[in-house]
Amino acid sequence: MFGSAPPDYGFDYGDERPWAWETGDRYVRYAEPIDQGYRYYYYGPDSDQPYLVRDPWYSYGYRDGRLAQIYGRDGRVLDARRALVQRRMADRYYARALAMRRAAESERHQGVSAQNWARHRVAIARAQDDWDRDAARRPGWEQWNDRHAPVVAARWTQERAVRRFAGDRFARWQQAGFRGKSPDFYREAADDSRLQRDIRTQRQQAVRQAQMQARIGDVSRQDNREQDRQRERQAQREQVQREQQQRLIAARTQRQQMQQQRQSQAREASMHRQQAARMQQHRQSQAREASDHRQQAARMQQQRRSQAREAAVHRQQAARVQQQRRSQAREASVHRQQAARVQQQRQSQAREAAVHHQQAARAQQHRQSQMREASMHRQQAARAQQQRQAQARQAQARQAQSRPHGGGHGGPRDGHGGGHPGHP
Repeated sequence: MFGSAPPDYGFDYGDERPWAWETGDRYVRYAEPIDQGYRYYYYGPDSDQPYLVRDPWYSYGYRDGRLAQIYGRDGRVLDARRALVQRRMADRYYARALAMRRAAESERHQGVSAQNWARHRVAIARAQDDWDRDAARRPGWEQWNDRHAPVVAARWTQERAVRRFAGDRFARWQQAGFRGKSPDFYREAADDSRLQRDIRTQRQQAVRQAQMQARIGDVSRQDNREQDRQRERQAQREQVQREQQQRLIAARTQRQQMQQQRQSQAREASMHRQQAARMQQHRQSQAREASDHRQQAARMQQQRRSQAREAAVHRQQAARVQQQRRSQAREASVHRQQAARVQQQRQSQAREAAVHHQQAARAQQHRQSQMREASMHRQQAARAQQQRQAQARQAQARQAQSRPHGGGHGGPRDGHGGGHPGHP
């Protein structure tokens, strides 16, 4: 509806100055500049909550203050995965829309310069054309527009015509180089009799079309109601038939169920008897097992007692063996001590025998030495005897040589002469 009409006013919001368009029945659109175009915020009459926020990539629909739907650039509803990623942005944009609405109501409204609007009107118009073109490609959007077109035309015929007049008037003024006084678009639209006749004609046509569509809708709804009644009667007949069939089916089912129940009861009774027999056999088996267990327990008790006695005997035997081993160990220790003493005695005797042997050897050597000395003494005595005998012979020989020859006794006779000479 706004088309390429200039904004109604601007307002300060932080460091930016968004533009605003407002209809006669209080619908509002804000355009906020961003890096690659504009972000648009849409509000219903006298509402501070947006029902739509869109940018060059996504559109976010809200209902009752909550996110209702996210659309892609081509108008398709986003899948759950992509919607989950964009949900955070949707919350941010909603909070920004609330703050922008408060700023627009509290800040002073300012006019928009013609040169500034001239620089951006083509981009905004192109974004609107892209929106309309993408919506026309989606059957759901197209069906909604067709269904509500008469009502929309009757409600906003004058608004659309006046906005189109303002857009065309601004384009002509721009082509003239913005010469002259700034035109008052909406006063000129109100004073243009031909435009007003066209508006009245279009409104009448829209109203008649809306009324015709309403009558068609009434007839269609009446036909639909008749068809609904026929379908309802048909449905009732079908319901009665279904109920009869269901009763027959229920009766057959009940008989089958009763038959099955009796068969089941018979099987259960047979199973119970079999179970009772098995339980009886099981109890008898348990009784036999219990008797066997008691006998086994008695045998086990006897075995444990026998084992205990054997263990006591084994412990006694082990104790005796331990005592014997200790006694043997003591005896062995004594034997080792005695053997050590005997060995020491033998070693001492061996040392004494060695000493005696050495002493006997030395005594033998001493006797042999004495014998050699005695032999030497005898030899020396024999040589001395021989020497004396030789000397005696030599003396006799000398004496014999010194006597006179011819008889008589020579020399004095003093009693010492004559005879054999004595030993020296």
